[in-house]
Amino acid sequence: MAIDQLINTYFAQFYNVHRQINPIRRIVIEDESFSLTDNEILTQDSGVLNIKLNQKGPVQICLWEQYFNQFNNLAALKPKRCDLLIEQRNKHFILAELTKSKSEHILPNVQSNNIGKRAYAWVQLNHTLENLGNVPEIETYFSTLEYKYILFAFRLTQDNTNTILAKTFEKFFKPLTIVPVLETEDNSIPFDFKYLQIQFPEAYQF
Repeated sequence: MAIDQLINTYFAQFYNVHRQINPIRRIVIEDESFSLTDNEILTQDSGVLNIKLNQKGPVQICLWEQYFNQFNNLAALKPKRCDLLIEQRNKHFILAELTKSKSEHILPNVQSNNIGKRAYAWVQLNHTLENLGNVPEIETYFSTLEYKYILFAFRLTQDNTNTILAKTFEKFFKPLTIVPVLETEDNSIPFDFKYLQIQFPEAYQF
């Protein structure tokens, strides 16, 4: 079964939800190269995240946040959710959270309780992964995959200026700890997933 079929068949059943739940919405792309954007956050001229998988399509993109909103306040579920699930059957599976923000909002603010969007995205992605993986049929599906990632993709908000001088200084003001592409293995991520961080519009090839 593909991930949308597994979710529609087993997710609500596992969490003892017996009311009507709308099926998860999905988009199927017949090519291994595709672009992602969060329409609620990104404007048309803000760029998109371009992804190329190392195996030809099709690719299925499931709108997880929209589906999961039907389960709000269910005690058995961890509450945070990512934006999208991306699947290429028996090969790739990606949980994706996209955002647009100023650089100082990506990292923790040491002078406040703001943990920063990167840390918050980590929580969103891990909650989603655990909520899905608790379902035995989906956990089994995870074990069959070759490439498994939780993906945080961000685009930095640009200042309202087009001067060459301003753009030059902007590069110096960005924190060096924000890495455009970062891939890590972390034993705290369940089901052998890896963490991937991308600053778009950089393209990434899996």
